[in-house]
Amino acid sequence: MSGVWQLAHDMVLPVGGRYGTVAHVRVHEPPPAGSRCAPITIAGQVGDHTGQPPNDAPAHVTAPIQQVIFPSGRCFNDVEYPAGRSP
Repeated sequence: MSGVWQLAHDMVLPVGGRYGTVAHVRVHEPPPAGSRCAPITIAGQVGDHTGQPPNDAPAHVTAPIQQVIFPSGRCFNDVEYPAGRSP
């Protein structure tokens, strides 16, 4: 596949409901040549755990991503980044 993936969203997203926390979310869209690929999301810095992946609560992060960024129900892939690194 040729082309460059583009950063489509770089945002802080509320997660966990009314008394929840926030996550730093980045969404990368595939190049036109790879349009059959699903976008990739990277979420981290959940709450007070700056620089840490959201290992313990993936559903708390993916559900808001689906609702806010992909409300049409479009599929996306989550990528977990190594602990201690920002996305």
